[in-house]
Amino acid sequence: MEKKETTAIDAAWSDQCRRNLLRDPKNYIKYGFVKTYKPVIDDAPYRIFDTMRDYREWCDKNLPEYLGYKLEPGK
Repeated sequence: MEKKETTAIDAAWSDQCRRNLLRDPKNYIKYGFVKTYKPVIDDAPYRIFDTMRDYREWCDKNLPEYLGYKLEPGK
């Protein structure tokens, strides 16, 4: 990237940050979160487990690894 192009991007980013800081709290919260579908987790309204161990084992067997719910080795 050229220096001039980088400066324009930096200025636009800074301007966007300044505008976001001026939002009132209601709009800050409204637009500050993004709902993202999580496979398997969002497919049922709730699940009940007898123990935390049962929950962790279910996560390990059923959830995609990229969601970060896998058991650590040795646990």
